[in-house]
Amino acid sequence: MEIKYMTKHRFIINDKKALKETILHPESHLKPSIGNDLDHFQLDITYDKEQWIIDYFDGVIDNKYVNPGVFLFSFHSVIDVPWDDLMSMNYDIRVLYHRDIHQISLLQIDVYHLHFPKLNQDAWNEAYAKAPSSYKNIVKRLLENPRQFLTKRLISHLDHRDFAGHHVAQLACNNGREIMAILMQYHADQATGFDISDSMIKDANQTAKLLQLNAKFIQSNLYEIDETYHNTFDDIFIMIGAITWFDDLSRLFKIVFNLLKPQGHFYLLDGHPITGMFAFEGEEGYDEENPYKLVHSYFRKEPFVDTDGMYYMNQQHYKSSPFVSFSHTFTEIIQGLIDANLSILVFEEGNENMLENFPGLDGKGVPLIFYIDAIKR
Repeated sequence: MEIKYMTKHRFIINDKKALKETILHPESHLKPSIGNDLDHFQLDITYDKEQWIIDYFDGVIDNKYVNPGVFLFSFHSVIDVPWDDLMSMNYDIRVLYHRDIHQISLLQIDVYHLHFPKLNQDAWNEAYAKAPSSYKNIVKRLLENPRQFLTKRLISHLDHRDFAGHHVAQLACNNGREIMAILMQYHADQATGFDISDSMIKDANQTAKLLQLNAKFIQSNLYEIDETYHNTFDDIFIMIGAITWFDDLSRLFKIVFNLLKPQGHFYLLDGHPITGMFAFEGEEGYDEENPYKLVHSYFRKEPFVDTDGMYYMNQQHYKSSPFVSFSHTFTEIIQGLIDANLSILVFEEGNENMLENFPGLDGKGVPLIFYIDAIKR
């Protein structure tokens, strides 16, 4: 089947009850190779639980009458979006024209991207509520051996550093296990963690209290960390699997720069950008017999939206609130550091499966992680 594409069109939903009669007003037109310009379509909209049901009634494309019928597209993200905000948004939609069957498919909508911090906050709170007690109750394990919460690669670098008197911090700190392990193992003076999840931050503060640590944890959208923390930290950590939750690395790294003291270090250990090209186990396109199969574009701009839960945390798949994540190229990572005036001192790549999403590639010669130590000059 030959698939042609049209330029983006914009429509505004202005019936706040979302029950009927919305007009599609195209602001751009079909490519000349397709045929006639779109005029407009009359359509009815109804909302049923997690789906919008859209009925197109008529239209003319390529000099032919088109009646595409009923479209269903999942819209899980709107559940937690304030209704008035939702109805006032403009939606950019990519339209595919299937010449053989005269069908229009609505492919992409930007609500997930616009609201990803709130959506992820709810999804992480939900995931943490389902996590087993062994994941949450970490006091005994931290007392016995704090190094168990740190990766061998990170330890190999930190063992050569002196953290005495340092104020260390972690962005996207989860329930505080890693930054408290660093505080205890390397005898830093104090630790601060930031995370968007209310429930994880609550448990992190409780753990720090039980361990009598000089540590505090703050719930915040990381893009909105209070300016009172500027020039506060000697060392900032962002650990494995964190940068995927942010859409703009230049913005994130500029926040790191602002939070660091002069000569402060930024340690970034995360999944290699190439991993964004592979499908996770259970994801469409995943092939257990061919773990090297490339599924996604390295330069993908659209967010990933997952509703299968957070398996690594609770070892179960479940119908979850949407997690919205983003893939990043090394250009975005390196240029983001440059834009933030952070100078790279150490850069490494490794083939360890720290993300725990690629068991078939562990140690097989494919870069799965990277490590950067950068400094605020």
